[in-house]
Parts: sequence; C-alpha cells; structure tokens
Amino acid sequence: MAFFRRLTTDTTCPAAIATTLVVLLFSGTASAQQSTGTQPPPVETPPSPPATLAPPPSNEPEARPKRLRFGPQVGVYIPTDARTRDRFGTSWSNVGFGIGNISDIHRNRRLALDISFISNSRGSRGDSKVFLAPIGLAYSIGLGNQARSTAAYTGISANLVIASLRSDSDNLPSRTSVTGGASVFLGNRFSDTGYIEARYNAVGKIRGFDLSGINLTAGLRF
Repeated sequence: MAFFRRLTTDTTCPAAIATTLVVLLFSGTASAQQSTGTQPPPVETPPSPPATLAPPPSNEPEARPKRLRFGPQVGVYIPTDARTRDRFGTSWSNVGFGIGNISDIHRNRRLALDISFISNSRGSRGDSKVFLAPIGLAYSIGLGNQARSTAAYTGISANLVIASLRSDSDNLPSRTSVTGGASVFLGNRFSDTGYIEARYNAVGKIRGFDLSGINLTAGLRF
C-alpha cells in the first residue's frame, strides 16, 4: 500500500510510473499463469484381474479306460448239404476265441478278427473226419438302440478257410486244403461280457464236399 501511495503522490516522474505499471502488469500475468497452469493428468493404474477360482471338486467318479477283453466261444455247426451230413455227421462242434470289448465291436461299426475251429469225426476208428478253420475279418453294425446294455447287431465276414477231410468210404485219405469263404450273421450282445449269434457260413467245395453250414455260437469276454 505504501508503494501505491508513493505512485499517486509522485507525479513528477511519468516515465517511472509507466515503467512501474508495465512491471506490475507482467508480474501479475506470470503469477496468474502459475496459479492456473494445467497439471498433467494422473496416470491411471489398470485394475488387477480377479483371481482365478479353482473349480469345485466333482463328485462324479472318473471314467475308467476300458481294458482289452479275451474270451472263448463255443457252438454247433450244422452242414446244409445232405451228402456232407451223411459222411461227416449232422452237427459238428465249434470252438474258438475272441478279442476285444463286445459292445465296441458291434456298436461302432468296425472290423474285428474272426476265427473259429469246427470239427467232427464218425466211426469207431475215425473213418470220417472233418476240420475247418475259417480265419478272416468281420464287419458288424449295431441294430436299434445301442445305448442299452443288451442290443442286436448284424454283419458280414470274409474268410480264408483251412480244411482237412478224411473219408474212408470215398477213398479219401487225410489231406489239408485251403479255400475261400464268407458269412452273414445276426446276434445279440450283453454289454461287454457275452453274446449269442446265428451265422451262415458259405465255404467253397473241397474234394467234392460242400462244407457250407449254419453256425450257432455263444461267446464270453473276461
């Protein structure tokens, strides 16, 4: 205030007054700029991601992988040719073995190994003997609702048939031969553990005998 009173009373120095006003003007502007100067915006820190929560434990039992199953198959083979039945008998025994889960083989439309051994003999001294071994691949298709534990299936097979015949009345000594064969079948499976099946086996003629027949089989898997 004393400075302003000095300015008002000191009228003998106009140049000094002008100089003083200019200084005051610039000093006021600078102070205003400092007081109202913009500050840089604060740096925002992104929020931390939420912690990943572990899934709650499941009460459902874990699915166990299916193990490979093996098992026997037994049945009866009935030749369809009358002359063959007369020489070697009306029913022959059929034994074999199987590999794989029954439900997988017959439900999933895939190839499976197809092996059986069929034989019979007649006469006290074995005057007539027959042995067949169809070996090949079978392709099956599930029928109806395959989600059930019991379900039907059908299929076909192609086989290489190893056969041995002996017939004393026909003067045919024992000899092994090889021919082609095929089959169509219809069956019913029981989960992974068993099945029953009816099959028609078409077998080429061997030494004049038609060895085709109907094969009734039951099988298990362990």
